[in-house]
Formats: sequence, structure tokens, C-alpha cells
Amino acid sequence: MAAKFKLRDAAWGVMEAIRDAAAKGPEHYLSQIPKIFEELPYAPADKSSVFWELDERYGGYGDYTKWHFALRQVRNHPVHSKQLFGAFK
Repeated sequence: MAAKFKLRDAAWGVMEAIRDAAAKGPEHYLSQIPKIFEELPYAPADKSSVFWELDERYGGYGDYTKWHFALRQVRNHPVHSKQLFGAFK
């Protein structure tokens, strides 16, 4: 039986991966963040929920100044956003 999806637990893990990617600079995180979401072992709707949680409720996930800017830059990027949002289909 698969483990039950827990939004906050999933979001914390993704936040940590985004934070680590962001620390390496835009040449790394622009391509890495979409891959983080693509590789999540969750249903597309759950991946979308994790994204929304981190995009809108970022204040509850550690020092957001170290990672949230990178998520927003990918979300707003004309190329990488398509890959990111493709993970939710």
C-alpha cells in the first residue's frame, strides 16, 4: 500500500531541494526546479498542491529568502515554466 500523501511533509522536502538548487545560482536552479517537481512520486494533482503551497504559503517553510525567489523565477520564466507546469498534467 502506498504511503498517504502529506502536503506539508512533501512541501518541506521540495523546499529543501529548491533551497539547495537556489544556492548554486540561476544557471543551475532554472533547469533543476522543474526536474524536482517532475521526479516527485506523487499524482499530478498532488504535485500541483505542493507547488501552490510553496508559491503562496512560503512563509511557513524556513527562511524563504533563500529559496522562494528561485521558485518564482522559474514560475515566470518563458521556457522553464512550461516544463514546471507540465509536471502537473
